[in-house]
Amino acid sequence: MVNVYLFPADEGDFIWVRYGNGERFSNIVIDGGTKDSAIEYAEVIEYIDRRHETIEALILTHIDYDHLQGAVEGIGRLSPELLKRTVKRVLFNTCRGILREQKINRTDREFAEDLVKGQIPTEGYGIDDAVEFMELLKVKGIQERLADYIVYGQALQWGHGEAVRIISLGEEELCKFYNKWEPYCKDRKITFYSTNIELVERNLNDLKTQKLF
Repeated sequence: MVNVYLFPADEGDFIWVRYGNGERFSNIVIDGGTKDSAIEYAEVIEYIDRRHETIEALILTHIDYDHLQGAVEGIGRLSPELLKRTVKRVLFNTCRGILREQKINRTDREFAEDLVKGQIPTEGYGIDDAVEFMELLKVKGIQERLADYIVYGQALQWGHGEAVRIISLGEEELCKFYNKWEPYCKDRKITFYSTNIELVERNLNDLKTQKLF
């Protein structure tokens, strides 16, 4: 059984996928909407924890505020202990991961995502109001669960035998994404990025005709 919950997220996305066989359920949480979704985002994770279920993946598709901000604030509201026992992995393409996997050398140590910030509460954690998302993962003790390069064709197998195939983005698309990402983060320039719809459709067709494993 698979249940998909679409939460109000202004113009962004906040999606919860819950799946299982009636006795054991797992979860995927995709994006988090704007900061107005933060409380609900945290409540979803708390609900999953209370039921002694796991989150196989927290997925952040991209860095637009209406996808990232609610997740950042929501995670900020949760204790490290809860996150460690519930969240098994975080999937989030980063500038660092793209450059590493595509063998692009950088002479400086400043990567685009180091400048991605969101407003999160400081309740008991000593975290500044504006905090780097990557630093937040460190503070919460789940930074080692980050997969920072997610690309078309990857086949993932999770704890209860789930088979997942990544259908977007491709390597060329990720490089294009990086080239748009960096000036946006560093200079706050208005940039436009859209994925190649024809490529996504082709990838979906591939998925229909291939076995995952």
